[in-house]
Amino acid sequence: MAFNSRKVTSIVTRLALDGIYRADEDIRLFLNDKFAEIKDSHPFKHLIDPSWPPETIVENIIQKSSGQFIYASVVINFVSSPRHHPVQRLEVIRGIRPARLDTPFAQLDALYIHLFSCVEEIDTTMLVLSYVMLGPDDKTKTIEQFLSLGEGDVEIALADLASVAEVTHCVKFLHASLPDFLRDPARSQKYYIDPPNRHADFAHRWFELFKASTPSNISGYVVTYFIPEIIMYLEHAAPTNELQQDILEFLPHPHPTCFSRSE
Repeated sequence: MAFNSRKVTSIVTRLALDGIYRADEDIRLFLNDKFAEIKDSHPFKHLIDPSWPPETIVENIIQKSSGQFIYASVVINFVSSPRHHPVQRLEVIRGIRPARLDTPFAQLDALYIHLFSCVEEIDTTMLVLSYVMLGPDDKTKTIEQFLSLGEGDVEIALADLASVAEVTHCVKFLHASLPDFLRDPARSQKYYIDPPNRHADFAHRWFELFKASTPSNISGYVVTYFIPEIIMYLEHAAPTNELQQDILEFLPHPHPTCFSRSE
């Protein structure tokens, strides 16, 4: 906040570290140099294929970096460990090989956990982030309508996370690795966003909005998203008792096995 004060803004110039500085190209150069260094000097270099890593993997790391070097640096530090096979370590990063004693994103996770620990209204913040990740729309007005929040509440809820989430007319993650962190209970711990249960919560909220609407006073949210959204929630929702009751009350001819699993 100090950098936004009148005294500071009158004597400094704000520069965006995005397209002007071509951050992605700098990160690509960094990654290619470091991977070349690993193939040239790592103790297990004789086990590494000369074509490793594929360009698609490098591009994925760049995308997850979101213009910031911290993610790319964490990846390289983990992969270049002299006590481990670099190819296997990169597979851990990609999630196709389980981590052992050390976790690849320990430093990044510590940063995220610290940021979330400083949030005052954490329940509302996690609710908003859950909708951004799992809902059909990232528009601020839509989020506030669906979650029954007041105007400006989304911006307030994410104010403490301004370094990783941007709020304008929509909500944008500034770090593409943040959703990965929030979806992994081992990494995010108490800040874990559980998709099945969140989908169940959102489905229940949808039914509540629908029940509160009448032909003469139907909410703009229900009109806009209506059936496609509830289908999406139900397809991914945990079969909670509350949600099953919602469905039984909603269906014109309730069927007790609507949540039963095929044998």
